[in-house]
Amino acid sequence: RKAHLLEGLRKALGKIDKVIQIIRASPDTRKAREALIKLLDLTKLQAQAILEMRLQRLTGLEREKIEKDYQLSVKKIEEMEEMLAHKEKLWATIKKELKEIKKKYGDKRRTKVERKEKELMFKPEDLIKKEEVVITATNKGYIKYTLLKAYRKQGRGGKGARGITVEKEDFVEDLLIANTHSTLLFFTNLGKVHWTRVYDIPQKKRSAKGRALVNFLSLGENERVTTTVAIDDFDATRSFLMVTRKGVVKKTLLSAYSRPQKGGIIGINLRKEDKLIKVLLVEENQDAVLSTKQGKA
Repeated sequence: RKAHLLEGLRKALGKIDKVIQIIRASPDTRKAREALIKLLDLTKLQAQAILEMRLQRLTGLEREKIEKDYQLSVKKIEEMEEMLAHKEKLWATIKKELKEIKKKYGDKRRTKVERKEKELMFKPEDLIKKEEVVITATNKGYIKYTLLKAYRKQGRGGKGARGITVEKEDFVEDLLIANTHSTLLFFTNLGKVHWTRVYDIPQKKRSAKGRALVNFLSLGENERVTTTVAIDDFDATRSFLMVTRKGVVKKTLLSAYSRPQKGGIIGINLRKEDKLIKVLLVEENQDAVLSTKQGKA
């Protein structure tokens, strides 16, 4: 910019008498600027700089100073262009300037660089707010969670509120109260167990449908979830009681399921044509009652 303005002043100094005549004869600044642009082939910026120039700068001494400044500016521009065209020169200049800054403003380090004793490790749940939720899982494998506060106490005679939208012939299989940090265990008809965290399933509005479990679990062909359980603590005092279609039961300590594995694990080995139909979380001193479709227990 400086070289550009100085170039305009040099042109004006070459025809200074004509320039002064135009300035004096022009009725306003705009007319004078247009006349200078036409006479000297200037830019609008250069013409404005000439109009703002004081008359004392037109002396012989000032003329020499303008010419000298212009030549220095042109030389500086050439040096900059040369430096930008060659990376070696650019980095050498940067290094030189940084050393000068260090010499002028350098100070002893005020902070200490110490060996890292322990790497900070963050778990996903450290960044997720712990909130009470209602988890809804349907028979056809759709799941969601809704914040518990979205449900309110209903007075006597109320009509109720829609808790989920389900497809035709679908229904709610499991309704659980848990929190966003809880672990969900999914038991399938093929006897396998899968894991996920509550914060990994979608949060939806109270009346929303939810999302298919196949988006979160590695389910095989003809494999579907029959029971969903929410766990906060894998303690050794509780167990899972598994029941198959053919009446086989199995009890396994809850603590045996504390280590999730990708793809799930075998929870119970099933005989041919048998299916896992239900899993219950039980205490040691509880009794279990099985009922048949004929109404016997």
